[in-house]
Amino acid sequence: NDDDVDKTTICYDAEWLAVLKKTHNLTTSDSNRVQLPSFPTPISQEETEWICQELQSKSGGLAIPNNFVMTVGPFDPTRSQQRQPPLPWMGNPQTDRILSILGLDHVITIPFQPPQHPPSADANEIDLDDDNDEEGEGEDNLGGNVKDENEVDLGEGDEDDVQGIVDGKVDIREC
Repeated sequence: NDDDVDKTTICYDAEWLAVLKKTHNLTTSDSNRVQLPSFPTPISQEETEWICQELQSKSGGLAIPNNFVMTVGPFDPTRSQQRQPPLPWMGNPQTDRILSILGLDHVITIPFQPPQHPPSADANEIDLDDDNDEEGEGEDNLGGNVKDENEVDLGEGDEDDVQGIVDGKVDIREC
């Protein structure tokens, strides 16, 4: 039932977030073994309540917001599965958000930096948008052409020659 899907809410587990916060000092990107404390570090009721209060004040409660962002294009089974170059390190906005709420730094993650263009499922896709035109180049803001200082003047009466080039009928020796 589609109505049930709309009513489903994914929530943070305040106790687990308290564990993450309390053990964050054990998180390392180093390959050496982590020195664990010799005594247990239980989570107090106050620490769990602090998590709930932070989530309430900064997010409106324990519900995980539906603000997911595609950071990597989806799997494409039509692409060759031979060794692909690894993707660059990239962050995730949801990780940034929860670390910020908990007052923690990135240790094994990096901050999210939005891509210049949305990720594409096709690695061979070519971006044809002219987003980086400097003012005075390409088209004007109304969609009309503007003068290009590098334009080559073909002269008057050469429309037949130009059409021949477009149609692919011009002998290169004539050029």
